Amino acid sequence: MLFITTAIPKAMRTAASLMSRRAASRQPFSPFLLGQSVVPRQQHLQRRCFSERGTNNNKKSRWKRFLSSGTPEIVIGTGLLALYVTDQCLQLIQASHRQDAFRQLQAAVDADETRNQKKQLNTITTIPNEEALFQCAVRRIPKLFDGTMSLMNVRPGDVVDVLEERCGPDGTYNLCRTIRPKNPTEDYSTTTTLSSSSLLQDSKPSANFDVSIGWFPISCLEKQATNDVSN
Repeated sequence: MLFITTAIPKAMRTAASLMSRRAASRQPFSPFLLGQSVVPRQQHLQRRCFSERGTNNNKKSRWKRFLSSGTPEIVIGTGLLALYVTDQCLQLIQASHRQDAFRQLQAAVDADETRNQKKQLNTITTIPNEEALFQCAVRRIPKLFDGTMSLMNVRPGDVVDVLEERCGPDGTYNLCRTIRPKNPTEDYSTTTTLSSSSLLQDSKPSANFDVSIGWFPISCLEKQATNDVSN
């Protein structure tokens, strides 16, 4: 009887201690103590795991199909091709602009050169009867002096009329004129020392004299006295 009276309070204290530990840890009682079955919860967890696994598998399979279909290669190739075509078009446009600018510049240079040549030709052909500024004697003939604007068929000692000073390239030439008789019986030395203006007073100068006009280097000329022109 004494054993029963001491064992019951001890068991009650043990049960109260277990219940307080359960409440402190906030863990529910075992389903077995509550009389519930654990099968539905396990099935729910299994179905959730299977669904997540299936979703991941579907994503992986779709990504594999996307990669194996060649779509990334097509997209990258199309982008590179578009960049190449754009670059080529820009280069063609720039080359066309450069060619147009070069043609315009070349046309301007050609037109300027043509104007200069016409001006020089007009100057030479329209001033054969002009009065000379002064006369110069040819001291020497420069080497390789055979340009289209050069005064040809002269020799050291000839007297030329200077029509314009310091012309031509770098202003190192004089525009000179020579007058020679067409009749070879006349004295060459005498006609070259006469005044050009007196020779050109002939009624038909073109029929009696050959007039040559061109550039001659200043360094190869020696200026004559002023009274030589009036002779």
